[in-house]
Amino acid sequence: MKALEEFGIGRPSTYAATIATLGDRRYVRLEDRRFFPEDIGEVVTDILVDLFPEVVDIGFTARMEEELDDIAEGKAAWVSVLRKFYEPFHGEVQRAADKVAPPEVQLPELCPRCPEEGREPAHLVVKLGRFGKFVGCGNYPECRFTRPLDGQAGPEPELLEEVCPECGRPLMRRTGRYGPFVGCSGYPECKYVRKEQRRTGVTCPQCRQGELVERRGRFGPFYSCERYPECSFSVNQTPMPDPCPSCEGLVVAARGGATRCTSCGKAWDADGQELSEEAAKKLAPRPRGATGAEGGAKAGTKRASSAKTAAARKSAAGKGGRSKGGSAARTRRGASA
Repeated sequence: MKALEEFGIGRPSTYAATIATLGDRRYVRLEDRRFFPEDIGEVVTDILVDLFPEVVDIGFTARMEEELDDIAEGKAAWVSVLRKFYEPFHGEVQRAADKVAPPEVQLPELCPRCPEEGREPAHLVVKLGRFGKFVGCGNYPECRFTRPLDGQAGPEPELLEEVCPECGRPLMRRTGRYGPFVGCSGYPECKYVRKEQRRTGVTCPQCRQGELVERRGRFGPFYSCERYPECSFSVNQTPMPDPCPSCEGLVVAARGGATRCTSCGKAWDADGQELSEEAAKKLAPRPRGATGAEGGAKAGTKRASSAKTAAARKSAAGKGGRSKGGSAARTRRGASA
């Protein structure tokens, strides 16, 4: 956000939407309040820089903000501003259409599944999918062999006795980027997926009944009670198996290998040495949407001012109504007389 503000890109009201888009499209992942680029984000960035260098330039966005301000102030016509941008941009998009292709790198290794299914084996290929790079067979879609990029083949899909609630085909247990899940064996015709939550073995500190499980939300992974919505406890940092030695509260992982207690606020470094109170406070994640004391004071002042204005208008309207009503009554009495 500091970089966006420094270079004059966007407005404070658009920062949250910009960051949310990066996460929704899986260009980045959020870990311990820091963003890390994903494979698909790096590939998209390289393509944009190569084919649209002027559009992704920092100066372009800043200039566009100034032109939008001119439109709002009546100094420029919006049609001419959009035409000036769109006509050359449309031509660049058409020229780039034939140049954009998913990056693939052929490996010397042959597919191990093709001979088992009676096909001539093809070379394995490093591909880019929705969840990053992976290794697949060059005979796709006839052969659907895949494995992670690190070379360790995951478990084979397991056919279950359950049927898909959407199409009636058998369900299959697979392993994806975020762990095991159950999906329809008719994929990609049927895209039904029933994700299996990863259990932590840590008891929920709020209800003391359920277990904390890993879930994925808009801003990345988080941990919450399996009894949701009966229990609404959640935490962004990874729960640790051992409770706090001081208060028996929940201990979670923090930056730099440190740990901290979510109940009493104590924290320990990677070697297990207790940190000072000031250092422990710095490890606590800032609540999302927090604006700080100054922002909260300004917001409170603005709300109070708005409330006073509304009250004044209501009072004036009431007086005006009574005045008009009194005048009308006096007019009717005069007419009767």
